[in-house]
Amino acid sequence: MSESAKIACFVGCALLASTPGFSADIASQPFTKAAPMQVQGWTGFYAGANAGYGIGRNPSTASFPGFFGNPIPPVESFIQAPNGALGGFQAGYDVQFGAMVLGIEGDWQWSTQKTNSCVFVCDAEVAVNATQRLRSFGTLRGRLGIASGSSLLYATGGLAVAHVENDLRLNRSLMGLTDAASFRHSRVGWTAGAGIETVIGGNWTAKVEYLYADFGKTTDGFDAPDDPFAPIRVQVTSELHEHIVRAGINYRFNSPGTATSLSALRVAPDNWAGAYIGGNLGYGIGHNPSRLGTEIGFPIFTPEAITLSPAGITGGAQAGHNWQTGHLVIGVEGDFQGANQKDAVCLQACKVQFDYVTAQQSLSWFGTVRGRIGYAAGPALLYATGGYAVAGIKTDVQKLDGAMTTAASLNEIRSGWVLGGGIETMFAPNWSTKLEYIYADYGSVSNSFVSAAPFSTILNSELHNHVVRAGVNYHFGG
Repeated sequence: MSESAKIACFVGCALLASTPGFSADIASQPFTKAAPMQVQGWTGFYAGANAGYGIGRNPSTASFPGFFGNPIPPVESFIQAPNGALGGFQAGYDVQFGAMVLGIEGDWQWSTQKTNSCVFVCDAEVAVNATQRLRSFGTLRGRLGIASGSSLLYATGGLAVAHVENDLRLNRSLMGLTDAASFRHSRVGWTAGAGIETVIGGNWTAKVEYLYADFGKTTDGFDAPDDPFAPIRVQVTSELHEHIVRAGINYRFNSPGTATSLSALRVAPDNWAGAYIGGNLGYGIGHNPSRLGTEIGFPIFTPEAITLSPAGITGGAQAGHNWQTGHLVIGVEGDFQGANQKDAVCLQACKVQFDYVTAQQSLSWFGTVRGRIGYAAGPALLYATGGYAVAGIKTDVQKLDGAMTTAASLNEIRSGWVLGGGIETMFAPNWSTKLEYIYADYGSVSNSFVSAAPFSTILNSELHNHVVRAGVNYHFGG
């Protein structure tokens, strides 16, 4: 299993393994401020809507046979990272056996995800522009969950389909030549993830969910026969990986044959007041629009435009304190995370010409101090969060000029801001589990060095990080 796919397992395992439902009936464990209650009620049909955010991380290669008459095509490696808002509808059916819930769910989403890249030097002589869009996608998944009072912790996985658009353009401005082609793909793949769903009143439930989807690979290309030097062909191959975080609401219809319907379950809030401490495990995906170019006192190349996307496992600890008035919960939380997020690209006619650039970017740690505001319903807390963020980021750039190699390394501690949200639910006295998404903006960095005097190589990057993580907390006062 690839590292990017492992997050689906990590999130599901962290959520489900944190519950005692694998070895005992969770319903037998009382919550603070309420008597023990039954957990029946999830059996039946439901339908609802959702909204969220999608982040593509699609390793790609662009080859260019005929480049300057070279019989061996240079191949550049880069990331296409379409990102944007998404929304849609879902419907499903659950069957409950004690604390265990089995179900099937289908959904369809519309997406605004898009990315633009410019590779192969991107100067006045030649440029290859690649635009990638995810227009829509759908899934048909099984669900396996553990009911804890009026909350459901679940893992999910199954079939995924998507509509992907790739547009390619070859510009040779000095010769006044432009060739372009568009490609449309209906891709079939697989998806896996996890979530938390909880009753918010009557037959209405709310959920927060993460999905990872793999739609395979596309290869698109076209010939540019009007080139005056030699016939050339532009070809781009891209893997299609999608990370989805979304919040949704469901209406659950009558649950025949159950002892207690969802509408009868208690939604009076548990006690969230007091200090807490815990740990978490998740996945981070950088989305860092970057520009790589060369200058001699003034720009002589329009920089290549790419997205650096350092991605990897994250893990750490958090601590905080909550204050509660009825359903309203206000708190403060701090956390510190270790991370192995990394990415690498090879550009400017990579490895065939004697003048190309490699760049690596990594995020090794980050931390936040955030406020939280939430709504408590039964054992669940739905919350938004935001505040201060800091991270350790390293960027390495290496340029080959003929037989000479020059390089620069930039280590920085960057600060910025963070926003997010999540859902947390009590599963035992004093113990809660949560699923959370946060977005951090660390500003921008610039890395430059003299590569072959008087030429300088410059890499500028904006620094954005998306993190989804599952955690467990112990509450001292709850």
